[in-house]
Amino acid sequence: MNSAEVKKYWEERGLKYEGAPNDDEYAFLASLVGYHTNPGGMIAEIGSGWGRVYMQLDKSGLLNESRVFRMFDFVKSMRDVCEQKTGSRPTAWNGKYIPARTDLYDFVISASVLLHVPPEDIEQVFAEHVRITRRYLYVATYTGQQKYLAKHCFWHDYEQLFDNHQLKIVDQREYPSRTNWLLEK
Repeated sequence: MNSAEVKKYWEERGLKYEGAPNDDEYAFLASLVGYHTNPGGMIAEIGSGWGRVYMQLDKSGLLNESRVFRMFDFVKSMRDVCEQKTGSRPTAWNGKYIPARTDLYDFVISASVLLHVPPEDIEQVFAEHVRITRRYLYVATYTGQQKYLAKHCFWHDYEQLFDNHQLKIVDQREYPSRTNWLLEK
């Protein structure tokens, strides 16, 4: 699949999408957000989908502490459903350039997003994640066997990607077929 095919796939799938992270992953993310951001801190989620991460962090009380949480998604159907479920509409982005200032966010979340980026686009898309974060980047993705990847998913060497962007792995958690990393700029 190329970039245009991936976008078309997600527009159609966006109406019936169910995400992958489990309760343990959400708890891990909430603990990281709570520890590494202060009230009033700026948080961004790239590829927010229906707003699952937003809802989990809100349920944990972290968003009630005046943290600013901004979502970005390139799929209109996902933005529509997210707005219905959360009352907050993600900012549209074109899948390549994130419409945000450099170093704006204290903590950037990319949960189950990068595996959907075609190999020819991964460096540029990841560079945008790095560009907008001031300090921390959280990446959660499938790291199971490559042969089990669906047609809309792509295999990437994440640790090499992190090295390419001079990011330090601060924390790493393994879950069945998934890995979650906290990276520092």
